[in-house]
This record gives sequence, structure tokens and C-alpha cells, in this order.
Amino acid sequence: MEVYEWNDNLIDLRYQERSEVEVCRHTTQQDTKGLVSLTNLINMFFRLSYYCTEPAVTNSPDHHFLHVAPFTYYRLPYTLRCIQELWMQGHYLEAVVLLRHLLEGLVALRYFHSRREKVEAHYDFTSKQGKIQWRQMFDACAPGLYEYYGRISNMAHGGIRANVFRTYEASQTQPDILMGSKFIPDLANYVYVHAGIVSYGYLNYFSTFFPSVDSRIDATTLQRKTEMLHYLQSTLLAKADEPFVQAVKPLVAIEGAQ
Repeated sequence: MEVYEWNDNLIDLRYQERSEVEVCRHTTQQDTKGLVSLTNLINMFFRLSYYCTEPAVTNSPDHHFLHVAPFTYYRLPYTLRCIQELWMQGHYLEAVVLLRHLLEGLVALRYFHSRREKVEAHYDFTSKQGKIQWRQMFDACAPGLYEYYGRISNMAHGGIRANVFRTYEASQTQPDILMGSKFIPDLANYVYVHAGIVSYGYLNYFSTFFPSVDSRIDATTLQRKTEMLHYLQSTLLAKADEPFVQAVKPLVAIEGAQ
């Protein structure tokens, strides 16, 4: 079977690909710091994935947690890379779907880190007993954050909130359907801020989930890990006037840390 050729002016894959290139150009020019930040995070998580090990007694609560936690981090740089690609191409809604995945992974690790006796039953696919609801996890880690999670879930599930990603302001009074990809600063910023803050949480808690890691990684990686945390703290977590930042702080910040 050959690829169909259409002899009209309707949108097609070639048009879409050209629009993606244009959005990538705008993103690279207008959000260089965001692009560098995501690139550094992806590279950092790839390196840290080699150190997701801690000793544990087989079939103990620690053993079950230390099975879930490493695989969460093994997947992390690949998912973050896909988010970066979608963000650069203007596929903001599709990036949000993956952001939901990242957020859930961090919430689960935060919740089960101090409740390791519940891990085995929750992840047992052969039984419905012992399953923990997402609201319970969110409320335990960051009260109020579940409201924002609900908005992201609505977008990811094709709810009405997803429509905003396929419209743009053709005039001050009339929105129009967005055909192809388009660089939209507010939506681009939405994706980057959420990806950056959740990534900060993963990076910040890495040494909590794997306590021996700082003594095992090389000096350069340790220094850059610290630098990355400081950078995200000063640029994203410092936005105290944004409701999402205030809601997510208890999830990503370590209590008592400066």
C-alpha cells in the first residue's frame, strides 16, 4: 500500500511537520533556559538510574518498596524526554498526559516510602484488597494538590479542559480551532513549570529513597545534582504567588530543608 496523495489545501501530515519545526524554532529561541533545564534533568536522571539500589531483606517491606522505586526512576528520563519533545513541537496536551504519569509516580513513592508495609498489597495485580486510592495518597503528601491533579486528569481523559489546547484567540471575542501546532507561550510555560517542579521533587527525594547514593556517585554528578536543585528552587519553587506552586511544595520539598 502506498501513501495517499491529496491535491487540495487541507491540513495533512506534511503541514503538521512544518508547523512542528516552526514551534521548535520559537521554543528554542524564546525559552532557552527551559530547554537547557529539561536537557540537564534528563541527563541527570539517566546517570542516577545507575544508582537505584539499596540493600534489603528479600520479601520484606523494604524489598517491595525498593523494587517499585528503582523502576519508577528507570522510566523517568524516557518519559521526561518525550515531554520535552512534545513541548518543543507544540503538542502541549499530549505532554500533559505524560505529566500526569510523572506526578502519580512521585506521589506514590512519597506515600509508600513511610508506609512500606502497604506496598505489596497495593501492587498485587491478583487481588483488589489493600489498594490505596489516589486521593488518599495526595492528601497524605500534599493536602490540596489533588484538586490540581483532577484538572490534569480531566485533560488526560479527554475532558472539556482538553479543548483549550486545540483553540486559539483569532480575535478578542472569537476563539478559533487550532490546526497544526502553534507556539503558545502560556501553554508552553504550563508544561515546563509542571515538568520542572515535579522533576525537582524526584531529584530532591532521590537521596531519601536511596540513602547511600550520595556516597556512591562521583563528585561531578553530586555537584551538578546540588546545582540543579538550587536552580529549580530559585526559578520555579520561588514563585510563591502561584497557587499550584504552593499546593505542590509539600510534595516536592523536604520538610526542614533550606
